[in-house]
Amino acid sequence: MRQLVGLLAVLGASNAGAQTAAAVRGVLVQRDSRTPVDGARIAVVGTPLTTTTDVQGRFELPGIPAGIHLLQARAVGFVVGTWLIQLNDGQSLRDTLELEALAVALTAVTVVANASDWRSEAAFERRRNSGVGVFMTREEIRQRHPASVSDLMRSVPGVLTNCRGRGGCIVLMTRSTRPCQPEYFLDGYPATLSTGSSFPIDLAAIRGVEVYRNQSETPAEFQRPGLRCGVIAIWTIEPGTSLERR
Repeated sequence: MRQLVGLLAVLGASNAGAQTAAAVRGVLVQRDSRTPVDGARIAVVGTPLTTTTDVQGRFELPGIPAGIHLLQARAVGFVVGTWLIQLNDGQSLRDTLELEALAVALTAVTVVANASDWRSEAAFERRRNSGVGVFMTREEIRQRHPASVSDLMRSVPGVLTNCRGRGGCIVLMTRSTRPCQPEYFLDGYPATLSTGSSFPIDLAAIRGVEVYRNQSETPAEFQRPGLRCGVIAIWTIEPGTSLERR
C-alpha cells in the first residue's frame, strides 16, 4: 500500500508538537474479491475516534492529532486489520484498506495452530510454558476485575503503577537499571506511541497479556533496537481463537 504500512517498525518517532488535526479517509474492501466491507468498525487505537463503513465500504476519521497512530478495523467474518500510520499536521490521508476473510471451519477438520507463527495461540502457550515473563489469560484477567491496563499491572512482581491524580497512571519496570516505561505491543504490532498503560481498550476484549520486565527477559519476537525496559504485549479477542488456561 502507498501510505498505510501494516508492519512498519517505528524508531525514535514522537507525537509531540501536533498543531493541526489530520484525517484518514478511504475504502475498506475484502482482500481477495475487492468487494466493499459494510458495517466494519474502524478506530484509532488510544483515542475515542471511531467510525463505521457504509454500504460501499467508505469511511472517514477526521480530527486525528498529527503523529503516529494504530488504525484498527473489525468486521464480522474477517480477521482484524491493523495498520500503523504516520500523519503530518493537517494531512488528509486517503487509501484503500484490505481485510482478510476468516477461513471457514469444515466439519471433521481439525485445525492445529502453527507454533512457528509467533502471533498464534500455540506460540503464546509456548512462551508461557518457558517460565520467562508473566502471563495472563482471559479468565485470569476476568478474575482480577481490573479497571484499566495499568490497574491490571498492579499485581505483577517487578512492575510499579504510578498514578498522579488527573495526570493518569504510568507503568514502570523496576527490574531494569532504574525504573522506566516499557514498550507496548497490540496484537503483535508496536503500539507504544498510540497506546500506553491508559489507552481506552475494552478489557473484556483482551484474550491474553504477556509482561517482560527487562530487555534480557524479552523474547526475540518482541526485541527492537534500543529496547532496554521490557515489553507489555496485549492480545485481543478474535473469532475462533481462545487463550483460556487449559
